[in-house]
Amino acid sequence: DILFARLLVSFFGVGCRRWSWAVETMKRHHVEILDGKSISRGRPMPSFGIEQAPAMADHRRNGSSQKEFKLRPMKKFDGGRTMRTNDDVHVSVSMCPLFQTIVDTPQVQRLAGLKQLGVSEMVYRNVTHNRLEHSLGVAHLAESMARALQRKQPNLKITGKEIICIKLAGLCHDLGHGPFSHAYEVFRKIVKKRRELEEKCSSAESTLDDGWKHEDASLMMIDALLKHHGMAIDMDHLDEPLKQIGNGIDAKQLFAEYDLPMEELSKPDNVLTSRDWVFIKECVLGAPLPKAGETIKQSTSIEYIGRPHRDQEFLHDIVANRHSGLDVDKIDYFARDERHAFGSAGNIHGLFIEEVFVAWGDCPDPEKCFRCKAHYHEHKGKSTEQRKKIQLDLPNNERQLDLHIRPLMHLMLCYPEKLVTTAMTFFINRFRNHSQLYTHKAAKSAEYLICDILALADPFYRISNVDVDDEDGTEPLFLRISEAMKDPKVFVKLKDSIIDVLELGAAENLVLQKLIKRLRCRDLYKCVVSRSIRPGRGGDVRDSKEPFVHKDDKALWGMEEEQIIEGLVETRGEHQGVVLNQENIIVEMRTIHHGKGDQNPVNFMRFLPKEKLPLLKNDIANLPDAVQVDEESYAAHIPRAFAEYTVRVYCRGSVEEGELLSHVFAQMDNDLKDSPICTEVPYGMEDSKSNAGPVQLSQDSVGDFTPSKQSSSQSSSFSDDFIRSGGPGVTPPRKTGHAKRKLLDDLSPQQDKKR
Repeated sequence: DILFARLLVSFFGVGCRRWSWAVETMKRHHVEILDGKSISRGRPMPSFGIEQAPAMADHRRNGSSQKEFKLRPMKKFDGGRTMRTNDDVHVSVSMCPLFQTIVDTPQVQRLAGLKQLGVSEMVYRNVTHNRLEHSLGVAHLAESMARALQRKQPNLKITGKEIICIKLAGLCHDLGHGPFSHAYEVFRKIVKKRRELEEKCSSAESTLDDGWKHEDASLMMIDALLKHHGMAIDMDHLDEPLKQIGNGIDAKQLFAEYDLPMEELSKPDNVLTSRDWVFIKECVLGAPLPKAGETIKQSTSIEYIGRPHRDQEFLHDIVANRHSGLDVDKIDYFARDERHAFGSAGNIHGLFIEEVFVAWGDCPDPEKCFRCKAHYHEHKGKSTEQRKKIQLDLPNNERQLDLHIRPLMHLMLCYPEKLVTTAMTFFINRFRNHSQLYTHKAAKSAEYLICDILALADPFYRISNVDVDDEDGTEPLFLRISEAMKDPKVFVKLKDSIIDVLELGAAENLVLQKLIKRLRCRDLYKCVVSRSIRPGRGGDVRDSKEPFVHKDDKALWGMEEEQIIEGLVETRGEHQGVVLNQENIIVEMRTIHHGKGDQNPVNFMRFLPKEKLPLLKNDIANLPDAVQVDEESYAAHIPRAFAEYTVRVYCRGSVEEGELLSHVFAQMDNDLKDSPICTEVPYGMEDSKSNAGPVQLSQDSVGDFTPSKQSSSQSSSFSDDFIRSGGPGVTPPRKTGHAKRKLLDDLSPQQDKKR
């Protein structure tokens, strides 16, 4: 007792002394405690290492309302020396001070929270690399290709500023991606369909934008990272430094190159201007910048703004090649994805970096080219030589006469003729990656499951745009997950971790928790049908606007997803307790190709024979004409078909419902095609070595497939809860009439007799 009393007195004394010290400290700093807030009236409170936001001084002397901002110069690492960071594909990536300044922004750092391949790790556990790694690799390759062109063809007059702009475009090209790779765009389509149904039942208007693409968000995030540093693009003064709009980096010291003497460093030509940042945006798009208020899909722009002259057009093709699709973006992610998924070395395709050059080439697709389509339609029917002789009047281009600009011709990234087979191999690898990796059925199933989770959380979960650096008076904004792309401060918070946030914060939503648990346990939706659509043959009639498919498969491939779902439900709706529920059916119309649909992508490239390579040293107007290589010269390397079409059906419900869905699809497919033979393997019967064994099916008197055992209440209870909760399954809008019956009416009399 005595010892306890001594300890009590000792603690009481220490507490009193600490309280007295605290009171004296506050008196020394002249601090009042009012309503839990510290208000300084004298010397400032200690900052504890946190830099306090400077107060904005609004001076209105002599009628001026210009704000004074606290500006700082860009960082210089050890006197301007370039830093390097390691990379598992390219060994290391160089980072100059300007590049490092852009990397150290929330918009770019967000990419570290986005997996490059989304949910493909459900199949290949090593594909956990993120989009920041890929973006750094693209920036490295973009710089390497631009410097290779600068070294080999000095007549192109590529400047150091243009090289850093192309490198920054490679870094920023994926800023607009949502969580889980392209799943965010699929999720927005699901929500849009559900909103359209809600509009039919009420006067509510949809708030989702039509035609939105992740490239639109990339442009928005570029503006956001400039705003983070207190700058903005000024479209009214393109050839001046960026507009200063807040605290941050001095726009007049945004130097492109640092390895220059001081007198050269501060010259206007070395400072990044608004035109340079427009050029960066156009390199990200590989197309002209849309006008104000337009999305990329709605764009009517026909001329570049950042580098408007025709002799600089090829610079836009380094990051996003609009002609052939062979660019540094694909070179990097093919190598990176193969290395992580397949355990291979990951071929970087360095020949496309080292052997590239610029030459004239005729437009591969003049009917769609924003520069050539008007001239193409005007002179359609004339021979190629006749069209080349017609001079094209380009206003505001002083170098037009010097360059002898020809219509339907571009300065393009071209290659020696010896790389034709290498190019074909590159596009074959593209097809393989899409087939085995990006659109693997388990990966797509996990993607649909995540889309359902997000769609179920979308009505009640909100993301705010509140930022700790916001000035007082900023109006808070709370957006749905599907609308996060409207505000950069909201979108920067949307990452793959959204599933973890929902798991922690939606404890009362049992259906949502069940879906998340299915994802954690890899209890994915089952792919019960994978029906290949045969490519067209020589005798088939081809519609240029539709994929070239076999005539017997046109009926099935011509249906929409909603029509197939409706036809499946109408074919056989119930089998002894097992019911096909429209909400539990997902249809995927998968198209994978080599890069240009059902056409040979190598035909969109231009090559130069060996004897013409010395002409690359000529001035720009007299550069040689690269040509398309005849397919006969590499016929052995060409695949039999360039596109593959597949209809996949997934089932959200029980195993028994999946088996029934497989047989119903086979029956509907037999009714749609000329041949009654069905080659589909019913789900559950494909693996005879399964421990549980295949589910035995019986056939009743009318030819209906019926599971021999009833579906368990446990397996169907989740589906019932899923529907009653207003879950993510979207009831597709009913078409006028019955989809299946309408298609069957178009069948031949012979097939109708069989039916």
